[in-house]
Amino acid sequence: MAQLNSAQIYPKSSSSNSDSISSTHHVRARECPLPIYTALKTHDVNRDRSLIDTFYNLDISISYDRLMSVSTETTVLERSEREGVV
Repeated sequence: MAQLNSAQIYPKSSSSNSDSISSTHHVRARECPLPIYTALKTHDVNRDRSLIDTFYNLDISISYDRLMSVSTETTVLERSEREGVV
C-alpha cells in the first residue's frame, strides 16, 4: 500500500517542561513514486517553484526542496552508470 506524506512522530524529552513535545519526520522509504514523478515532470516542463509548492500543499507532489534532492540523486546515479563507476 502506497503512503503519501507518511510521517513518524518522535517524542522529545523535556526535563523542565511537563508538556509532551514531539517532532515529525517524513519517511522517505514510504514515499510513493507518483508524487515524485509529478514534481519531476512539472519541474521539467515549466520550472515553476510556486506550482510545485502548490501541488505539495495539496498533497499531489513532493516539496520543492525534496525535488531538488531527488533531482541531484538522479543526476549522480545516471552519470555514474554512464561512466561505469557503479
